[in-house]
Formats: sequence, structure tokens, C-alpha cells
Amino acid sequence: MDELSQHRENINEQASDWFALIYLASPSKAEILAFEKWCSVKESHRKAYQELITLWHSLPEQEARTAPLIPLETPNLAPQKRKHFLSRRMALFLGAAAACGGIFAVATIQAPNKNVVHYQTAISETSRITLPDGSHIELSGKTHIQYAFDGKRRVVTLYSGQAYFDVNTIIDQYNRKVPFEVISGPLNISVVGTAFDVKKQGDKATVTVAEGIVKAHTFSAKSTRIIAGQSVSISSKSPAKKFVINEVELKNIASWREGRLVYVDATLDEVMSDARRFHNGAIILGDSSLAKLRVTATFRADQINEMVTMLEQLLPINVYLEPNGRIVILEKHESKT
Repeated sequence: MDELSQHRENINEQASDWFALIYLASPSKAEILAFEKWCSVKESHRKAYQELITLWHSLPEQEARTAPLIPLETPNLAPQKRKHFLSRRMALFLGAAAACGGIFAVATIQAPNKNVVHYQTAISETSRITLPDGSHIELSGKTHIQYAFDGKRRVVTLYSGQAYFDVNTIIDQYNRKVPFEVISGPLNISVVGTAFDVKKQGDKATVTVAEGIVKAHTFSAKSTRIIAGQSVSISSKSPAKKFVINEVELKNIASWREGRLVYVDATLDEVMSDARRFHNGAIILGDSSLAKLRVTATFRADQINEMVTMLEQLLPINVYLEPNGRIVILEKHESKT
């Protein structure tokens, strides 16, 4: 083997190792940063990883089912060791097989219909995830998502909370872009590669675009395309026949990633919904009419007590901070003299 071929094999081995680590969905923050640094050092690194992802997405389901599987939980697996889903030589063999015009069932990858991973964050916790396809997702506090791949599309379901997506464009074996979809309540979002924020608040879902173009649709509304600096919301309780597009300042999109909560003519209910993801204690609106009060302000995500105290100065409300962390907000009544 000449020196150039040996160099390429080493890069492919490194890409295979990174794929195995990221695919396991348990890399540390330091490992994610190291992975991103490795990808950025040389174009050949990024290309090798991209080719591996393309092969993974093009593996036929019937062939994947015959592949030997490594269980997610192995009783005799030492905690400090990581079990690779795709070994170095298997990855290289896949590459050789693809070059010969076919992909064989030798990869130790979970069958696509079982390839489902859940990610959750606790209150006040934020987390950055790198998916096997190179896409990044940042989760806000108290957020729950599911990632799945069925062989033809990448699908994330946002059950609760808020997440920022930076989607990587990937190409399948037929030179087609593999779609990336986000489902949140009544809202379905389709992209091929862009950046956007999705928030789920009760029955309401909102998507705000930071870069590129996003296609949004529901069962009851016609699909619409929104661009950077725009957002749309939809509620399952009051489905609309068409989307209403709102303009948003780019600097305020997903401001929670910087520890800021920014509101422009938002309802108090929306503000408190966000606050609950950053506060270790119940937040109670004592009267349903308070939910519709409008708020325009900026707060620190780590200072919820200070935030509600400030709101007491802006709105006709009384705020009670209890020793156990509970916050009670009641309607302010004028005292009789």
C-alpha cells in the first residue's frame, strides 16, 4: 500500500470511530467539540465523514435487518468502554462495496425501523447534540425530543420545550437530498439544510427561521414557506386554514441559547411557560384572565424570581415568592380607602 492510500485509510478509520461515538448518542461536550474540530481541520476529514453518513442512509432496510446487531445495553460491557456500532474495517468494507456498485449487509447498525433515540433535558439544563448526519440540535431546559430514521427521511419529534436546529444537508445514493422533518403537535416542518428554532407550549407550536427557508404545514392548513427573520405559530385547539407569518429580529431568535428571554408583545402565559423551563418550582397564574396580559421585555433566564418581580411593576399583578420556590401570580386589586 502506497503512502497516499495509507493516509486515506487512516482518515476513513478516524471517520468510522467518530461515527460510532456520535451514533451512540452519549458523547461528552468535550468529545463533541473535539469532533467538530476534527471535521474543520481538513476538508478530507469532513468529506470522509459525509461519505460514511451517506452510506448509512442508503443502507436498504431489508439488508439492515439481516445485519448482526449489537444491543444498546450489554450486561458485560464495562461502563468506561464504548461499543462501536460500526467497526473501522466494516466501514472501509462498506466503502469498497459501494464503489463496486453494491452495499452488503455487514454493518453492525441497528435496523432503521428501530433506530430511534430520545433526548431530554432537566429544568434549567441546556444541551447540544450532534446527530450521526452531522446536524446539530440545542435543547433548552425541560425539553424532550425523539430522533428517528426510516431509511428515507430524518424525523425529529419535539414533545415539549424548545430546540434550535442547524441541519446538515446530506445526499443519498441517488444524488437526492435527504429531507429533515420536525414534528411538534399540529406543526410539521420540512427542510433539507438550514437553521431554525421550534417551541412547543401546550397545544401551540412555533417555528422561527434563522437561516435559509423552511416549509411549514398542518393537516388543516395549506403549507407555507418562511424565510430567515420570520415565524409562524399553530394551535391544535384552534386550527387555522392558513398560517399567519410574523416578522422577528434575527438577533432575538433563540436568544435562550445566550441566556436571554426576549418578548415582543407576548402573552403572560407564554412568558410563564418559558419561565417554568428555567425555574425549580411551580409557577401558578391564579386567574385565567392573567394569561392574556401582554409583555414586551427582556429577562435573564437564570433570574426568574427577578423577572416576575419586574413584571409586577409592569403589569396589574401581585407576585408572591414562597420559601419552597413556588411563585404565585394573582390579579392586582385596588385597595379601598
